[in-house]
Amino acid sequence: MSNLYFCKYFPEGVEAENFLLPDAKPHWNPSRDMILSHVSLDLIVEVEAKKLKGTARISFTSIKKNLESIFLDAREMSIDRVTSDDDQTLKFKHNDRGVRIDLDAPLDRGQSSTVSIDYGVENPRLGLYFTGPDEHYPDKLWQVWSQGQDEDNKYWFPCVDHPREKVTSEIRARVYKPFVVVSNGELKEKYEDDDGRLVYHWSMEKPHSIYLISLAVGAYLELTDHFEDIPLSFYVPEGREEEGYRSFEKTADIVRYFSEKTGIRYPYHQYSQVVAQDFIFGGMENTTATTLTEMTLHDERAHLDFTSEHLVAHELAHQWFGDLVTSKSWSHSWLHEGFATYFDLLYTEHAEGEDEFFYRLLENRETYFEEHDSKYRRSIVTNVYSQPIDLFDMHLYPGSAARLHMLRRILGEEEWWEVITLFLKEHRDSVVETVDFARCIEEVTGDNYDWFFDQWFYKPGFPVLECSCEYQEKEKNLLLHLKQNQNAEKEPHTFRFPLTVRLVGENGAARDIKVQVEDREHHFYIPAEEEPSMVLVDPEDTILKRMRWKADSGKLSRQLKQAENVLKRIDAAAELTKVGDRDAVKSLEEAMHHDPFWGVAARAAKGLGEIRTEKALQALIRGLKVTHPKARRAVVKALGNFKDKKAFESLQPLAEQDASYFVEAEAVHAIARTKEKGAFALVVDALERDSFNDVIRCKALEGLGELDDDKALSILYEHSRYGKPELVRAQALRTLGKMGKSRPDNREILEKISDAFQAPEGPRSFRAKLAAIQALETLNREEGLPILKRVAETELDGRLVRNARLAMRKIERGKDKGEAIQKLEKRLEEFAEESKKLKDRLDKLESLGTKD
Repeated sequence: MSNLYFCKYFPEGVEAENFLLPDAKPHWNPSRDMILSHVSLDLIVEVEAKKLKGTARISFTSIKKNLESIFLDAREMSIDRVTSDDDQTLKFKHNDRGVRIDLDAPLDRGQSSTVSIDYGVENPRLGLYFTGPDEHYPDKLWQVWSQGQDEDNKYWFPCVDHPREKVTSEIRARVYKPFVVVSNGELKEKYEDDDGRLVYHWSMEKPHSIYLISLAVGAYLELTDHFEDIPLSFYVPEGREEEGYRSFEKTADIVRYFSEKTGIRYPYHQYSQVVAQDFIFGGMENTTATTLTEMTLHDERAHLDFTSEHLVAHELAHQWFGDLVTSKSWSHSWLHEGFATYFDLLYTEHAEGEDEFFYRLLENRETYFEEHDSKYRRSIVTNVYSQPIDLFDMHLYPGSAARLHMLRRILGEEEWWEVITLFLKEHRDSVVETVDFARCIEEVTGDNYDWFFDQWFYKPGFPVLECSCEYQEKEKNLLLHLKQNQNAEKEPHTFRFPLTVRLVGENGAARDIKVQVEDREHHFYIPAEEEPSMVLVDPEDTILKRMRWKADSGKLSRQLKQAENVLKRIDAAAELTKVGDRDAVKSLEEAMHHDPFWGVAARAAKGLGEIRTEKALQALIRGLKVTHPKARRAVVKALGNFKDKKAFESLQPLAEQDASYFVEAEAVHAIARTKEKGAFALVVDALERDSFNDVIRCKALEGLGELDDDKALSILYEHSRYGKPELVRAQALRTLGKMGKSRPDNREILEKISDAFQAPEGPRSFRAKLAAIQALETLNREEGLPILKRVAETELDGRLVRNARLAMRKIERGKDKGEAIQKLEKRLEEFAEESKKLKDRLDKLESLGTKD
């Protein structure tokens, strides 16, 4: 049944024009003639020489009759010798794909054997990364770390590199002091060999996928904690112990929460978190040994705005979803990333309350919506792609998490957690597909949820609703009009979902009405003895959707003030922003100052910034007194919408100093956006300030792009060069792309951007290269096409390849449109300014009690 499910639904829901590249094709699990059971690596790691050599012992069982040879993935490595389990030399052929090994005797189905491969790698381009100091970065540390996902471990040891392959594993790694080795499982022993090397023997005794086999080496200090009898270790560079404790202090509580809620106690003997410099992801959930970017370590000042808890929770959730239970193919990776993203949110709900949970849920949805609107739309489950990394997008992470939230609400808490426990118990240490999760729901509830998975996972999109209501006094009815307005060409199907409508009386008493949405348009007649004070459609924000709620200012203001759920208050703020009159400004200012949750205050400030009238400006200036740093940052950002001396003067003190790095950084950028005299000098001055992850310096570089002054070019050239911090380089390159757009004849900008691809190979240049691709796309010049083509043909990282190819496609399709688009953007800006002046005039007339 599952195979039919695949065949029926995989090709649907992929917008080929946008998501798919020309070489995209259906991917199916490969046929196989053996099953791996154990991988043992005996390694010598020469950290500073950037070399690794050793022996890989691969144990396997034949699933074919008369198996005479086996094939292992093995890229860009030297293979010296292959032997059988009785030490007989075996013949082999090695090419750029892997190694074909002739067995000493054919194996029948069910028979097992082991081969040993003596091999070596030198500074691999993928899979295992050696990073250390050079003349441009003399303070970098020597480290080695692996990154196996998607299928890159074959660059540092021979294997069958597919997520379906689950093995037990062990690593014996030899290093000189002061280096420490961290890998999967338990540290069985540590001793010094005859050559003076330290030998670390790690053993993983439960099966896990090949891509999760990990190696991390560095001069680390080990910080420790525990959950019950399970040791927790945090490996950080010397001198960063305080930041390490701050970043990982909630680990034990997160392990406890996930263990209790899933009904499956943390399934391994220990858990390590290793901080890696130059890491090319935020984190990687290697079984029992997560690797995390060093950018998550932060000081006390940064902790006002920033926390590592979300990253820690996401990667920890993967120990259950992705490691314990693994998708059979990348097509079903939402079973990893959707669950990890949603369980991160669930921990937020547990630790920080519903308001924070719902606000983060909103931010997740908005990230997904942005990709859906500006780039492409696709179904969550699809086997049509170019490379597996193509699937790891905002559809997969927040898009899947939003769908899981719907399931949780529709099922109810009790059945939701029963399903989760059953899914993990039935499939632990094995591989799964989407249908396996669906069948667990059916087993627990007795209900068939194929309709849900068909609609939300195998087809793309979400409903776009327009809702309004009218109270019919004579009939004592509330007429609710609901219409699905999603593009009929792109979203041909009508979404089906249960919907709650909450009627709130003048006394605050609430009554929930359940309706079923099945058609493009509905008229629901709801009995009501008196007109409700508030009508809330989907009051707990269960359904993944966009919704326009048509109501007058009075009702919206009441909703902004009285709605219990923060997202309903935020919805009201967004609708009042569209109204934009004097009363709307008043309501938004009140929410900015008095709403008990900072996120509503922030969205109210955002609305005032979009209204852009004089009264809105004055309200925002008063709003600089709000105490929560995240709300204050939103006020600062909104003030940047005003090209006005008063905005500049109000922002200047915060741009020079604030308790929060992030408020200070946003103020620098906002000052640039005002384009007032003196802004350039202030922004340049901010470039001298150090901050957490260079957030102030990066915002200053972004601000130079807003000012668009030729004097900024030399500054940007300097900050884009190899030797500057990676995030700084990346932002300088993006800003060069923006400035180059209005300077089509400036070839030096193009040359400086292309220099990013001439930097030394290695993970340190990843973000700069990605930013350079984005800059070339922004430049939208034909001269950038050969550069992008070379990147697409020579880079191995799938993200760089994909983004280069997408940028090429955009440039090729957008030829001769650049000037027209710039004119349109300028006209839109002029229109916004004209609209602001008109609103100001209307406000003045209203205040005088006259009509135009």
